[in-house]
Amino acid sequence: MLGKDEGVLFRLANEFGLRHRNDRQRMDYGDEFLDYMFSAYLAAVMLMEALERRRDGQTAATQSNVP
Repeated sequence: MLGKDEGVLFRLANEFGLRHRNDRQRMDYGDEFLDYMFSAYLAAVMLMEALERRRDGQTAATQSNVP
């Protein structure tokens, strides 16, 4: 993944109350927003993994995480 894209994901996690939940983070939204952000973050991680596999010439069939 490009460093710029990776930096944006970390900025979201660190500037908003998603990760550390400290006084420097923005917390002016409802708790239900955390469910949405968790799902969005998980989808972003899954996308990054799929893009890396594609870049490395792997397919979903050759990369199995299921035992």
